[in-house]
Amino acid sequence: MCGGTLELDGDGKTGICDSCGTQQTVPRLDDDRRVNLYDRANHLRRNCEFDKASALFEQLLNETPDDAEAYWSLVLCKYGVEYVEDPKTGKRLPTIHRTQYTSVLDDDNYKQAINYADASQRGLYEEEARRINGILKDILTISQKEEDFDVFISYKDKDSSGKRTRDSVFANDIYHQLTAEGFKVFFSAITLEDKLGEKYEPYIFAALNSAVVMVVLGSRPEYFNAVWVKNEWSRYLSLVKESGGQKVLIPAFIDMDPYDLPEEFSHLQAQDMSKIGFMPDLIRGVKKIVEKVRPKQAPLREIPAGVAPVMSGGAPAIDNMVKRVFNEIRGGEFGEAKEILNDVLNRDPDNAEALLAQVMIKERIRDKAGIPALGKDLMSNYSFKLAYDNASGSFKEELKDLVKASNMTRARKIAADADNREDVKEITALYDDAIRIYDDLGSFQNAQDKKNELIEKKHTRLYEKADELYMQASRHMDSSKAPEWFKTSASVFEKLAEDNYRDAAIRFDGAQKMSEACEKDSLYKHADLLSQRRDITSQTSAAEEFTRLGFWRDSNERAAQCRITIEAIQKEIKRKQEIYDCEAEMRAVSERRSALLQEINDSESIRKKSRANNILRVVTLLAALICLVVGVYAANNGIDSVSTRNMIMGIIMLAVVCPIGFTEIKRSKGSIIVGIIFIPYLLFFAIKGFFKLFIPLKSWERSSLKRAENAKYEIASCEAKLRELNARYRNLSGT
Repeated sequence: MCGGTLELDGDGKTGICDSCGTQQTVPRLDDDRRVNLYDRANHLRRNCEFDKASALFEQLLNETPDDAEAYWSLVLCKYGVEYVEDPKTGKRLPTIHRTQYTSVLDDDNYKQAINYADASQRGLYEEEARRINGILKDILTISQKEEDFDVFISYKDKDSSGKRTRDSVFANDIYHQLTAEGFKVFFSAITLEDKLGEKYEPYIFAALNSAVVMVVLGSRPEYFNAVWVKNEWSRYLSLVKESGGQKVLIPAFIDMDPYDLPEEFSHLQAQDMSKIGFMPDLIRGVKKIVEKVRPKQAPLREIPAGVAPVMSGGAPAIDNMVKRVFNEIRGGEFGEAKEILNDVLNRDPDNAEALLAQVMIKERIRDKAGIPALGKDLMSNYSFKLAYDNASGSFKEELKDLVKASNMTRARKIAADADNREDVKEITALYDDAIRIYDDLGSFQNAQDKKNELIEKKHTRLYEKADELYMQASRHMDSSKAPEWFKTSASVFEKLAEDNYRDAAIRFDGAQKMSEACEKDSLYKHADLLSQRRDITSQTSAAEEFTRLGFWRDSNERAAQCRITIEAIQKEIKRKQEIYDCEAEMRAVSERRSALLQEINDSESIRKKSRANNILRVVTLLAALICLVVGVYAANNGIDSVSTRNMIMGIIMLAVVCPIGFTEIKRSKGSIIVGIIFIPYLLFFAIKGFFKLFIPLKSWERSSLKRAENAKYEIASCEAKLRELNARYRNLSGT
């Protein structure tokens, strides 16, 4: 209805829409291709492209002739049903865009949908058909009050941007020209302007059925195929075929190739609006067509004096016209009869006999006695129902007898249909329908005898069918369908047992036990399959199913075994988790041990470096003392040259002190400068080296060494922990 998603019910034949909340029927979807076809067809139908949608539904039926939903969809397309949202309730309500004179209940596709539908679908179809019929009745009631039109102009009024098209301008010109010539023209822009706030379908339907000529205008190919334009001319083409040459469709185009016209117009003479003389030619052609048809309907406009004796209300004239209608019907002149009948109903729309004649013309029946032979539900026929409601006296009784006689025929046909069915539900439903009809007929003819015969026949047929299903299920006990067959057989025997039919009660008990046995066996097999899987979910489900089976076979023992298996699986899962945790802890302790070893190695490196530095300090101090002695010796033993002494001291200083790193002097800039500063620097280095001998380590070096000592104790703890974890791992893994 709205294109939403359907949440399926248990049987998969109906569903609830998640958008509009409406319960709806579901098509038969066997593969992705059918799904795509249905999606496409329903999309077209919701967009009111009913002809295209119908073609796809017909294609679906060619592949699956018993698909009830496809038949129902064809009904929606035929009557142009669109579901619109009610702003007050939010629910989807049907509207009709293709009104028909026939009731939905009389439509062949509807009957096929009911025939192939199951109980849940059938109920929804019948309910929706009654809703649509109610709307149909309202539309027909309004349309019958409308005057006849001579010409119907079909065109596209607005383009995709909402602006008026050129077609609407041409249509306006043609409307005024034809109106000036005295024709009654249906032109939506003017004819429907006083119908704002109302549904247009009754007036469009009345105009389509009464118009003798339709002029379809278009300046682009897509305008001819616009949804509502096509809806009008496709409906009118159907009327043209039924009219026997009394209606004509004239395509008129401009600024386009005539070969681009819709294929349906290929047999029609189209008119080019751009040609000189188009308008006079059109008016002349319309006048010829209308004058050819309308004289036969002259009494509709004006009844000349003396044609029939007209008294108060015009009743005698109408009675004579009705008699003439029946005379034409008996002669098989249904076209002539329909024309006269239209005049009668326009004068007296509630004339019961005329309404009955309308039914006979539609069904092509020459005599009233032939109506019951149709075997239809006459009260569901809109025209007959109107006739029945407006009849009185002996004619009312005559119609009652027709209804009863038709129902007798209908009951026989339904019973005959039931004889050819194989499905138990279908057989039961059809027999019950026929029995109900016979029961409603009361004492009419031999209805009660027929009813009793049919009840006995139904019992016999159902008993045989139930027995057949029972035997079939017994032969195929291993089949997945066996429980369903036994269950269906048991339900049939149960109903027969209520009527004390033969040994149905005993057979019901046996079928029920077999059904229960099959269901338990099926459940046992499913539980057995689950029990073979090594996971807790499957084992739990298997245990629950075995427990529900109770003492069936060894179900209790199997349930206990499943619980034992569950405990074993849980223990195994716990063991694996402990192994995983143990491995993770071992990795963590090993990483900590490696970090501690690295810290000890770093501390040992610091200790070695500190020892080397102390040795260098001692060497430096000794070198300084040697330099001092050499300098003093040089001064006291005849080396008088100051520059020579200073040079000796500078060379010694640079060779020994600088590489060790105890001076900031980067290079000697002259023997004189070195000689001047040598003694103060020598003293400085001597004092500095002396003190550093007694301060062997810096604070951060001492801290690092202390951490190394602590790390040794922690490594011992880590190794003990690793031994413990290794033992635990071997115990858990069994290695």
